[in-house]
This record gives sequence, C-alpha cells and structure tokens, in this order.
Amino acid sequence: MGQAHILVAADTPEIADELINLLQRGGFQVSKADDLNTPSACDAVMADISMLRSANPFGLLKAQRRMGCDAPAILFVPRVTEQMATEIFPLGIRDLALKPIEDDARLAKIAEFVSKMEAERDQAAIQQRLAAAQSDLARRLEEMSTLSRIGRSIGAESNIDTMLSHIVEAAVYLARADEGAVFLVDEGAGTLTLRAEQGMGEKRAEALKQPSRDSDAMAVLQTGKPVLKGGDTEHKVKTGYLARALINVPIIVDQKVAGVLAVYSLGLHTFEQSDQAALTSLADYAAIALDKVAAIAQVQQRVDLARASAKTVMNHAETLLNPIDGIEAQVDTLLSGGFDPLTEKQQGAVTRVKQATGRLKEVIGMIRQTISETDKPA
Repeated sequence: MGQAHILVAADTPEIADELINLLQRGGFQVSKADDLNTPSACDAVMADISMLRSANPFGLLKAQRRMGCDAPAILFVPRVTEQMATEIFPLGIRDLALKPIEDDARLAKIAEFVSKMEAERDQAAIQQRLAAAQSDLARRLEEMSTLSRIGRSIGAESNIDTMLSHIVEAAVYLARADEGAVFLVDEGAGTLTLRAEQGMGEKRAEALKQPSRDSDAMAVLQTGKPVLKGGDTEHKVKTGYLARALINVPIIVDQKVAGVLAVYSLGLHTFEQSDQAALTSLADYAAIALDKVAAIAQVQQRVDLARASAKTVMNHAETLLNPIDGIEAQVDTLLSGGFDPLTEKQQGAVTRVKQATGRLKEVIGMIRQTISETDKPA
C-alpha cells in the first residue's frame, strides 16, 4: 500500500507541489503530471481541481490519457459542475471527494482508493487466469474428442486415402491452420509425395506435390524430429510457396519415418507447442493407419496366394474327372455282366471301386464350390 505510485494532476502548480509533499509524507511514491512529457507508470491518478470556471478543467488529465496513462483516477473538487459530470466516466475517474478536505482525510481517501483498485485488478487477473484455464481445458477436451473420433474412423476404415484425409482435416482444425498436408515417403526416390491436403486448392497442392530438398518436411524425414516455425518472417516451403508459420511432425512406423504431417498458417496466426503436441498425436494415428493398411495388404497377399494354390489343385483335380468317368463306365459294364459273370468276391471288389470313384468326384465338387465362394466379392 505505502509503495503505491500516485500521479498528481492539479490545475495549479502550487497545489500540485503541496499535494506531492503531502503524499510523500504519507509514504507514497509520487510523480507530477505535465502537458508535455509522457507520464510515468502509476497505480492511480489524483486529479485536483480548484478553478471551476476554467474552460477546460480536466485539460491536464486529458493530456495524460492522450499520452497513454490509463490508471484509475480519483477526483478532488469543491463541486461537480454540469460540464464536468459529462466527462468524469470517459476520463476514467472512479471516485471523487469534495474539497475542502483535511490532509489526514485526503491521505486516508487515497489509501482506500488505491486498495480498492488493487483489489479490482487482482480480481480481474484471477478472472483472466480462470478464463484462460477454462479455454485451455475446453481446447484439451476438444483435442481428446477429435482424436477419439479419428481413432474410431481409422478402426472402421480400410482406405488409406480416406483415413489420411480425416487426419489432415483434424490437424488443420485443431491447430487453427489455413492449410494442412500429409506427405508419404517414396521409397524408390527417397523423397516425399503429397498424399492428402486440406485448404490448399488444386494449384497449391500441385506446386507442393513433392517438397524441395531443402524444405522443413525433408529435414523432418532425414532427422525424425519435428519442426515448429513462426515469427514475423515468412518461411519457404517450396519455391513460390511461403508460410508465416508451420509445423512439421514425423509419421513413424516401425522406428522409421514413413511420412510427414504438416500444417501452415498464411496470416497472423502462429502456432504453439500445444499445437505441435496435438499434431504428434495425430501423426501417431497416421502411423496406425499406415500399419493397418500394410497388415491388410499382407493378409490379402496371403489370401491371394492361397487362392492361387487352391486353383492349381482344382486344375489338377479336374484332370482326373475323365479318367474317373472312364473307370465308372467300365465298372458299370462289369457290374451289369457286360463281360463275364462276376463271382461274389469280384462283385464286392468292383462295387467298392465304384464307391471310391463317386467319392473322388464328390471331393472335386467340394473343392470347386469352395474356390467359387472365395472368389465372390466380400
């Protein structure tokens, strides 16, 4: 309290000097206002008006406001004229006291005013911190909801382009970016290729189809470390393609960089570490998507190999049908006595041959049906 800094704005130099001496004896830091010099930072302004007939009684206080002083003011005045009443609130006068007033009463009034203003500032600071905390919590919940939605989407989807589109859309949304992109590694060329984008448009997407060798995306590919850039200067993404701020994070699959997730700000908005953290989580989902697609491809390859093997077996089995038909014809002739009558023992043996050929044809039919069902679209 005693260290509060008071700016004295009195309409006569004599009264100003008296008030400065009084406040200094009361333990306050004091500055004297004038029309020409920028006022010092202060906790409160004490405006003292004696000349009520002045054409501009608040002239000195107005000058302080024009020069940037926004500290709350307390007014000491014999009475408030109609003209003054219209200017009190616009000038940031928060309290007033009528003169004449005893020195001790003036000091007490100033101390009470400063204490009240400090309490209001503390309350405002608490409310600002609370609002900031609530905003941060809301954003964290929003990120969790978005990441959960992306996880469910990846679980239900098998098309890699659709999954990557969902991921880059979420990246732009969470980072409040203007544009976003997913680049995947071209193993043969050792470069990155654009696979999904959001907000770029056809021309810019075509220009960024393959980032230049000196781009941040390629640096992420080589180092495996994320890049966050902002500031007042623009950053080169590729020749003819600049961004005011950017984030590039690696997509890592099996401990190797398989791609890069990037967002770009083209205007005044910049990115923070929290944005990079959100993109890192999304990059993990992109890695899950790529891993899932690779696993599906491996399973499909094994299915295709099994189907090809089954067809080969079927082709070989079908070559047996004609010989089996021939055997059945000969067996039927034997059983009908077309040659010589058979003994009971021969009859039994030939009958078992007929049953075996029938069973072979059943097995071939089952193989054919199984292959036919696997060829049907899922």
